[in-house]
Amino acid sequence: MPNPVEFYFDFSSPYAYFAADRIDRMVADFGRTCLWKPMLLGAAMKDTGAVPPVTVPIKGDYVKNDWARLARFQDLKWTMPDPFPIATVAAARIFYWIDGQDAGKAKAYAWDCFATFFGEGRDISSKETVAAIAARQGFAEDDVLAACDDDAVKQKLKDETSAAIAKGVFGSPFIIVDGEGFWGADRLWMVKRWLKAGGWEKGNRSMTKKLKKGIADLVAEAEAVIETISLEDAIARHGSKDLVFVDVRDVRELERDGMIPGAFHAPRGMIEFWVDPESPYFKEVFADDDKTYVLYCAAAWRSALTAKTLKDMGMDNVVQFADGFKAWKEAGGPVAQKSSK
Repeated sequence: MPNPVEFYFDFSSPYAYFAADRIDRMVADFGRTCLWKPMLLGAAMKDTGAVPPVTVPIKGDYVKNDWARLARFQDLKWTMPDPFPIATVAAARIFYWIDGQDAGKAKAYAWDCFATFFGEGRDISSKETVAAIAARQGFAEDDVLAACDDDAVKQKLKDETSAAIAKGVFGSPFIIVDGEGFWGADRLWMVKRWLKAGGWEKGNRSMTKKLKKGIADLVAEAEAVIETISLEDAIARHGSKDLVFVDVRDVRELERDGMIPGAFHAPRGMIEFWVDPESPYFKEVFADDDKTYVLYCAAAWRSALTAKTLKDMGMDNVVQFADGFKAWKEAGGPVAQKSSK
């Protein structure tokens, strides 16, 4: 039987809230169970010298926006708690007390704590609050309050926190798969890939399982179903009112190499969200059905893949031009410089 996946978290971690919404379903797809292990992140921060990101200038504003954005993306309730961050000793102690009796109820209790704190914005630092939450799982509040002050329960949390730090846990959420650690809710995709492939060797980027298709195969398939106009045609038609040139490269490429004058920058990682009228990130520039959107990248690989994706989404007025921006420059096509911000 495969080892369970370990999910370490602090109840005061927004990113743990987002990971907790998905982690059990994800690992179950690979025949794994998931052990939820709350810890006291402050103890790990003392060892590393880290501080809560919300307290860091500029970064604090970013993460607040990121949390609200992730909640919308995952369709989760979100209310920025105040106060924040909070002490989560009581919540974590009671988790382990419940877990010793019923692991399923412990997870339900933990999710309720997350939903109360981040979904409703209610402080869960007090023993009385977590006792009321635990009561929804059928536990008597008086028993919960007593357990919160029980020496064995206190020691259990201390031991779990120490064990987590000993394993290299320094942030929340932190996921361990067969001894391999992954930090952050944004590493769930990598956890999934690791579970699917059985890991990959250190120092070797090759997967233990061969891919069914390589990138060249995907590009060839895309080119077979999308329209590609010639480089010469693209240069000749530049400036036409019925065309919108769309640059799907990374912003650093634009700053380094320049871009086609008047082109709209839509990085490949966001363009699907920007063209979808139902997405909160929809861009009006993509609303004109009478225009043709001419996609390009450095060498016409990413633009081919993106054009196919947009075609699959229902956009028939999208093409790419052959050979990409590098060939555009070499052919003498007009180039504008993009200044870095």
